[in-house]
Amino acid sequence: MIAGEDEQAQRVRDVLGDLGALYGVSAATMAYAWILRHPARPIPITGSGRIEALCEAVRALQVPLDSEDWYRVWRSSTGRDLP
Repeated sequence: MIAGEDEQAQRVRDVLGDLGALYGVSAATMAYAWILRHPARPIPITGSGRIEALCEAVRALQVPLDSEDWYRVWRSSTGRDLP
């Protein structure tokens, strides 16, 4: 969803970057924070053995992502508002 070069991926990266600046963390940490707040309670997997990537994932546990910001990421991925 965010690794591509299409319009959707760029929208998501932009929002994650903006929120990362707001919360003082990287866009990658914001992506983990978003996953952790997802209502389905998925378990994020880093897919990396790099220490910095693992630290970004752990930092997500400290991000107080509010519902409005969570939906901002969701809207950026779908390109539409909630029904």
